[in-house]
Amino acid sequence: MGFPVRHDVMEGLDFFDDRIEAVRIAKGQSDPEAKKVYFEMQKKLEYPHRSLPQKIMRKIGKSIEYGYHSSRLKLTTLLEDFDFYYR
Repeated sequence: MGFPVRHDVMEGLDFFDDRIEAVRIAKGQSDPEAKKVYFEMQKKLEYPHRSLPQKIMRKIGKSIEYGYHSSRLKLTTLLEDFDFYYR
């Protein structure tokens, strides 16, 4: 394409991956206090606070979704390979 590729650090763009930073902190390559804000934001994104009714509805919705997809897969497999299963 002809686009230039920059491999150096871009000013104003801070890459953060909590797993990589945890390893860097364990090895002493990074300051835990400097990344504390990023860890807190990551935790809020991955584990948002939900009330009990929301948790219950989410769990029910997931089980309904699983049942729907499972039965749909079984039905389409049965219809596509009917001769294989029943003849």
